[in-house]
Amino acid sequence: MKTMISVSVVMAMAVSAQATWTITPGPALPGSGSGTLRDAYASAPNDAWSVGTQGGSGKAIRSLLVEHWNGTAWQLATVPSVSEFTTELYAVSGTSSRDIWAVGYQETSDVRPYPPEVSLVLHWDGTAWNRSASPNPVAFINRLMAVKAFAANDAWASGLAQSADGQPFTYFTLHWNGTSWTQITGPDPTMQIVGGSSSTDVWFMGATPVHWDGHSFTQVPGPVSSKIAAITASDAWGISASNGAQTLTHWNGNAWSTFTTLPASDNLSAVVALSSTDVWAVGNRTIDSNGNRATLTMQWNGTNWNVVPSPNPGSTFPFLLGAAAASPATVFAVGTGNGSLGNATLLMLTNGG
Repeated sequence: MKTMISVSVVMAMAVSAQATWTITPGPALPGSGSGTLRDAYASAPNDAWSVGTQGGSGKAIRSLLVEHWNGTAWQLATVPSVSEFTTELYAVSGTSSRDIWAVGYQETSDVRPYPPEVSLVLHWDGTAWNRSASPNPVAFINRLMAVKAFAANDAWASGLAQSADGQPFTYFTLHWNGTSWTQITGPDPTMQIVGGSSSTDVWFMGATPVHWDGHSFTQVPGPVSSKIAAITASDAWGISASNGAQTLTHWNGNAWSTFTTLPASDNLSAVVALSSTDVWAVGNRTIDSNGNRATLTMQWNGTNWNVVPSPNPGSTFPFLLGAAAASPATVFAVGTGNGSLGNATLLMLTNGG
C-alpha cells in the first residue's frame, strides 16, 4: 500500500560563529497555497535550489514544487509539465550551478486509492529543467527518494518499488554514467544512497553500511544511517537510530562509532557539512506535553554537538526535512509547518557568514 506525506512549508539558514535567525517569507504558491520542501542543494550562497510538492489541481492531488534562491529571495522555478497526474520530488543534488538532479515519482493515472507510479528524474543544465529517462524495476510503484551527484558523469539515485498493491516494498538503486541511468545491483538488495564526499567515497545503507570506492562495493560493520555528511574519506557524520532514539555517528576512516544519543523526543532529518569543524544537523523536537513541536538545529564545532536556537513559523508542528551547505558559511534547511504565517514557504538566515 502506498504511503503519502502531507506537510507544508520551507526554511533556509546561513551559519556563523554565533548564529542568529531571521525569517523571510518564500514565494506565494498558487491554489491552496500549501507546499512542502523536502531537500535542498546549493552551489553557492546566492544559488540554491529546493524541491518538494505543492497542492495540485484537476487529476493531480499534488504537483511538482521547485524553488530557487538567488541570494536575495526565493522564487518559483519553471518546471516541465511531466504529467497531468500527481507528481512529487523528494531529493535534489548537484555538482555545479549547471548540473543538478532532482528525483521523485509520477503517477500514471488517477485511479484511486493507489495509482501506479513511475520514477521521475529532472535535470537542470543551467538554463532549464528537463526530464531524464529513468528505469522502472516493477510495473506498479517506482518512487525515487534520494539522489547524490559527484561529477557530470557520476550520480546515484535510490528508491522504493512495489510490484502490486499489498506486496512488500523492495529497493532499487540507479547510476548515471554521463549518458543514461541504469539499475545497479549491489551486495545488499536493500541499500540506498545516503551520502559521500567524492566519486571514490560513496555511502549506501541497507542492513549494514555499504561503501563504494569507485570500483567495488564493501559492506562495513556499523550503525545504519539515514543520512550521511562526508567531509573526507576519513571524516563523516551520520544520523542513525538505536533503542528508539536517534544517534549521531562518526566515521574516522576505519570504523563507525556512536558519538552522542539524542532525547527520544528529538528527530533529525538531515546533516550537512561545511568543514570538519562546522557540521549541521536539522530536524524537530517535542516542546510540551501536548505534543507540540519546534524546529531543531544542531552544530558540531569540532569538539561538541550543540543545539542552536532556531525560530518557528508560528506553527505547532514545524519540521525541517532537508539541508544543504554552501562554502564558506551558508547552510540551507527546508521543511514544513502550518501556523499563523500559513502554508507559504519561508527562509531563515543568520546575520553573519
